[in-house]
Amino acid sequence: WKALTLDPNQDNGLAWWTARERDHGGESAYVAALEKVAALPDSWRATLWLGAQHLKDGDVDGAMTRFRSVLAQGAYDSATLLTISGNLGNAGLITELVQLVAPHYNPATHAPQTGLNLVQAYLHLDRLDEAEALLDRLYALDMPPFKSHLDTMAAKLQGCRRASSHARPLDEDALEIAQLTFELPIWMYGLRDPEWLFTHKPTDACKVL
Repeated sequence: WKALTLDPNQDNGLAWWTARERDHGGESAYVAALEKVAALPDSWRATLWLGAQHLKDGDVDGAMTRFRSVLAQGAYDSATLLTISGNLGNAGLITELVQLVAPHYNPATHAPQTGLNLVQAYLHLDRLDEAEALLDRLYALDMPPFKSHLDTMAAKLQGCRRASSHARPLDEDALEIAQLTFELPIWMYGLRDPEWLFTHKPTDACKVL
């Protein structure tokens, strides 16, 4: 307890303290211990755990209040959003997950797993553009351990896009066949035709159709 009065957010100390209280007095003692730590100055982790306990007890409003309180303090660590998104996702509260976590999530500073949770939530809500935008930001971080997970999400995104697209019947009367003339080798077009780099072809050069 003395250690928690010095740093109420030290996760191992908080876990040991609350586990001891639960062993002695059950769930009610566990909750009371969290409340006691949450009342300490600059405490936020106990409030986070109380939110998870509210969800476990089926009290969604209580959980959201606790989670919002933690985020409002702004002193949480990089894994806090992961804890919140994981708890809300496991409870099936997908809309609440996005509403609470998305405004605070920064891929550069927060756990990438939180980003994956958010992408999954966007896909579940059919918010495909937001899912794609977040995936792009996560890919840009270039984190090899998570690339396979990002690839899985990208494949899910493409599947959702295909499922949401509506096929149109083919109008054969509207089909036209046209010839496209390439004045340069194909690879040069990707360079935006830099005049200074290439020698101009003679006017009688062969053309490819």
